[in-house]
Amino acid sequence: MAAAALSSPSPSLLSVPTPPAHLLSITSKPTAARGLNPRTKNPRRLYCAAASPTVPAPASAAKAGSWRDLFSLNSWVVRDYRRLVDSVGALEPALRRLSDEAQQMLFFFSSRLSLKAKTAEFRARLARGETLADVQAEAFAVVREAARRALGMRHFDVQIIGGAVLHGGCIAEMKTGEGKTLVSTLAAYLNALTGEGVHVVTVNDYLAQRAAEWMGCVHLFLGLTVGLMQHK
Repeated sequence: MAAAALSSPSPSLLSVPTPPAHLLSITSKPTAARGLNPRTKNPRRLYCAAASPTVPAPASAAKAGSWRDLFSLNSWVVRDYRRLVDSVGALEPALRRLSDEAQQMLFFFSSRLSLKAKTAEFRARLARGETLADVQAEAFAVVREAARRALGMRHFDVQIIGGAVLHGGCIAEMKTGEGKTLVSTLAAYLNALTGEGVHVVTVNDYLAQRAAEWMGCVHLFLGLTVGLMQHK
């Protein structure tokens, strides 16, 4: 249904973080001036007391960090996102073979070979009891292909993750120029399949209008409607 761009004075909600740099930096010889005893029996304390970014972390410290990362909650979350990326990528070749519009093909092939017809297919599957999670990978793949055809822009894998983060109700932080607006099309399309509509919030009227006209092409390509609300 509608994927609406709504202007608001609140900060952008479409802003997927890049992994932070490793926070562990060390000095080769911690000194008493830092309140550390070089002869301490706890070497990890020395490693974490770091001041110089030029000295590499010892292998033992790196190994400890990798084991912590392996069992961290974040690693499990990212693993699930990577699986989604793989599923979306696996669907891409088949979607490339679909036509833009049903009428371009013979009638008895049209519903199966039209990219736009996927929207009606997803809605029918949801009506039969499937969930958004069931159609998420294929829906994201359809949006990626629609963006490639309508805008000449293809979502990068990290942008697929960004769309999943937004769909999960979390905040995805991205720097200027990393494709926040393109990322929003993924979550907006998926949730619009329920027929309840989606609001994409931006910081001012200009960005709201630009997003509605620019990224709205993707939603229109797939048979959705796009509205615009501005503060007057």
